[in-house]
Amino acid sequence: MPWRYDGGVKCPECDNRATIVTERTVSDGGTKTRYVLKCSSCGHRAVLQEVLVARTGDGLRVRVIAPAGASARGMRSNTGKPKPSF
Repeated sequence: MPWRYDGGVKCPECDNRATIVTERTVSDGGTKTRYVLKCSSCGHRAVLQEVLVARTGDGLRVRVIAPAGASARGMRSNTGKPKPSF
């Protein structure tokens, strides 16, 4: 079942309303930010995307990771327009 946005994100497991939260981890090597879908009804949790930022000798290195099967592109707003991916 694809992710949906109908005035709120729906859980793909139980079809109840879910939330998207961010989890950030900071270390000496850099920062990792995860965008996670969480459902308070059934407890389902899915990582939608991870963004890794690290300092290098000549600047910053940014790496975006989207786990297989996770896509925010399938979400639609209640106006029917596609929501931008993260």
